[in-house]
Amino acid sequence: MVNNEEEFIKPEKREFIVGLAGLLDESGAKMSVPMLAELLNFNEYFTESGEMYDGKRGTYHLIRSIFDQLKAEKRDDEAGMVATVFVKPDGELAWSD
Repeated sequence: MVNNEEEFIKPEKREFIVGLAGLLDESGAKMSVPMLAELLNFNEYFTESGEMYDGKRGTYHLIRSIFDQLKAEKRDDEAGMVATVFVKPDGELAWSD
């Protein structure tokens, strides 16, 4: 499995994650990053090199890249959801600025 994600993120994968973040936020739920990786793999959203996500560094980088893209597009509410609903296995935020 690959642990790094290239900066280019296919729009379908990005919007899948943004939509999932919205559903989780709406219901007050969280999802661990390893669980997100499993869901991405199950739905055949792989890394740009075609590898499966392993729920480690590359998956965290993917979330951060999507956050950055959303902020750049002034989609602040969605960026905030992405930043807060995907968490480490211990429930802590996956990353912070």
